[in-house]
Amino acid sequence: MPVLLTDLFIPSVAEIAAISIDVWLLGENVDGQRLLVTTDICRKSISVQDLQPLMRIRFVKVGPICKNKYVRFIQNFSQCE
Repeated sequence: MPVLLTDLFIPSVAEIAAISIDVWLLGENVDGQRLLVTTDICRKSISVQDLQPLMRIRFVKVGPICKNKYVRFIQNFSQCE
């Protein structure tokens, strides 16, 4: 069921280097839009208020990018399999 997106809050997370938020109503390749990208999520919270025009959406995709020390751990783990 579609909703109207007006506000968004993402608290800061020290383990994440960057984050992107994509939204869409029908399909990611049909009407997908990049709502925001930030590299300050490790230091600052993200607060978006009173989006204009209102966005009618059905799906939200959060794309976090972890800091290097966690990526190295995942790469080493996958080599062990």
